[in-house]
Amino acid sequence: MLLTLPLERESETPLREAVEALMRTCRPSQADRGLVLAPTSGDGGLEGLYARTETRLRPNAFGGMDSTAQQDTLLFDKAGLFTTALPRDGAIADHCRVAVETCGTYALRGGWLSANRVASVSQVAPAPPSPAPRAA
Repeated sequence: MLLTLPLERESETPLREAVEALMRTCRPSQADRGLVLAPTSGDGGLEGLYARTETRLRPNAFGGMDSTAQQDTLLFDKAGLFTTALPRDGAIADHCRVAVETCGTYALRGGWLSANRVASVSQVAPAPPSPAPRAA
């Protein structure tokens, strides 16, 4: 997990340089792999589209009432994947390879739904190469 905090201007540059130097020394091994949403053995069990609708009534400034409704959907496959967005072709596994931020894994444990989801997905651009020192 990478935690970012607002820093004072004078302390930001040395810290940023230290983090960039640390990131340049990171060398993935052969066993490392990219992010793959892979349910574990025993996960899954649900199949289909489930929806939750929340409705509310609020008083408005004119003495009347305003109603609002919000609907959340989850599409489950039996293998243990779920998505909050409907896949174009209907295959959840293929959809989750492309749209990781809308997907997660789930399991039914003790009568409860246990879901894990990627909180944030972003791609970090590599740091530009350092300029070569000038000859005096």
